[in-house]
Amino acid sequence: GDIQKLLVLQKIEDSQKLLVLQKIEDRQKLLFLQKIEDSQKQLINISQKTSEDNKLISSEEYLFASTSQRMLEMIEE
Repeated sequence: GDIQKLLVLQKIEDSQKLLVLQKIEDRQKLLFLQKIEDSQKQLINISQKTSEDNKLISSEEYLFASTSQRMLEMIEE
């Protein structure tokens, strides 16, 4: 009877260890997914900011181009 009790206790202990490991793994997976999500959000923010910057740059370039065009026209006149 004692050996069986020991085996049962061993099995219970093993399954508890497995559960704990599973919980740790799940938590790590969640953290990992969270990190991936965060970095994706950052990437999206960066690309949005980049497109906003590009709009600014292109409008500044346009202003510069039209200004220099006007100056050229004034010089030619």
